[in-house]
Amino acid sequence: MLELKQVAKHFGEQTVLASLDLCVGDQELLVLVGPSGCGKSTLLRLIAGLEEPTSGQILLDGQDLILRAPKDRDVAMVFQNYALYPHLTVYDNLAFGLRRRRPLTTKLGEMWRGLTQQACPTRAALDNQVQQVARLLQIEQFLDRRPSELSGGQKQRVALGRAMVRNPKIYLMDEPLSNLDAQLRTQTRTQIVQWQHQLATTTVYVTHDQTEAMTMGSRIAVMNRGCLQQVATPLTVYREPANIFVAGFIGEPQMNFFPCVPTVALGRTSLVGEGFCLSLPPQFQGVPLPPRLTIGIRPEHLVLNGQDPVFQGRVEFVETLGRETLIFCATPSGPLRVRLTSECPRPDESCGFAVQAFHLFDETSGLSIKPSRLVVSE
Repeated sequence: MLELKQVAKHFGEQTVLASLDLCVGDQELLVLVGPSGCGKSTLLRLIAGLEEPTSGQILLDGQDLILRAPKDRDVAMVFQNYALYPHLTVYDNLAFGLRRRRPLTTKLGEMWRGLTQQACPTRAALDNQVQQVARLLQIEQFLDRRPSELSGGQKQRVALGRAMVRNPKIYLMDEPLSNLDAQLRTQTRTQIVQWQHQLATTTVYVTHDQTEAMTMGSRIAVMNRGCLQQVATPLTVYREPANIFVAGFIGEPQMNFFPCVPTVALGRTSLVGEGFCLSLPPQFQGVPLPPRLTIGIRPEHLVLNGQDPVFQGRVEFVETLGRETLIFCATPSGPLRVRLTSECPRPDESCGFAVQAFHLFDETSGLSIKPSRLVVSE
C-alpha cells in the first residue's frame, strides 16, 4: 500500500503540489489524470525519489520512503520517452537493472511473489528472468536488436519490460503511450491492464488522456493545479463529478455548461437561463438551491426534436464518426454540443433539443449539488 500524507512541493514561490493526500491500495491500478502542468509527473517523481517533497510523508507499507535513496525504494518507473540505452541490445536493456541489483530474484514464477533470493546474481538466473519477461511481452525475437531497429510499440514494450523484470513493489508509469499512434495506443493500454492484473503489482499510471483513464484505472484521481479534485471509480467520476472542473474534463465531447437561476412560479421550481427554461423533476421540487447555478448537460443527454424541447438552435458543424454523430449548434444560450446515434440534421438546419438528464453546480464554489445527476426522462 502506498500512502501520501499532506505531500506538498514548491519550486521557489511556485506551488506544484498543495498538501495532497492519496492512498493507493495493494495491487491497485490508480490512474492520475489531469491537464498538462497539474503536477501528475511531479507526484511520480516524488514517489520514485527523483524529487524531494517540500513537506509531507510518502509511506510504502507504513515505511517512510523519503529517507531512502531512489535505488532503495523498490519502485520501477516507465518514462514517456522510453529512456532506452541506444548502444545496448534489447536483452541488455532488460538486464541492465538486474546486473546492478543485490540480491537478484532467481525466477519469476507465482506471478513474481514469494520468490527465492540468492546472494549474487548468476548468468543463468539473470537470463531466466529476462527470457520470461520477453515471452510475456512477446519481444523474444527482438532481444538481439538495438532500440534504433525497433518500432515505437516495440520500444514501449522494452521500456515496460525493463521495469517488470525487476519485480518491484510499485510500478510508476508516466504517460508511456503518448508517443504511439491511436490504434497502437488502444492495443497497448489493453495489454498493460492485462499484465498488471497478471502481476498483481500496485501501479500508479499518469496520463492526460481521459480515455486511457476511464478504460484502465480501477480508480481515477483527477488533478488540477496541484490539487486532487476527485478520487473514485471511472463510472463514479463520470456520473457523479465532484465539481465543474471534473465534469468538464471527463467526457468527450465536453459537457455543456450554462449559467441559470432557480425560479419558483405556481409552486414549481424551474431553472431559467438565457434562452432556456427547464423545470426540475418532481422528486427534486422544494430542494434548497443556491441563488446562482450552473447547469451541466452531457452531449448524449440531449434529444433531437424530442418532446418539450429546452434549446432551440441552428446546426453549424457536423462530425460523422460512424456509429455516432457529433453536432455543434449555435443557440441563444451559447454553443451546444450534441451526440446522436440516429438521424442527423444538416448544417444550417434549425433544431430543437429536449433534455434527458443534467447536473447542477453552485456557480460560486463550482461544487456539484447532490444528487449529481438529475434525470428528466429515460
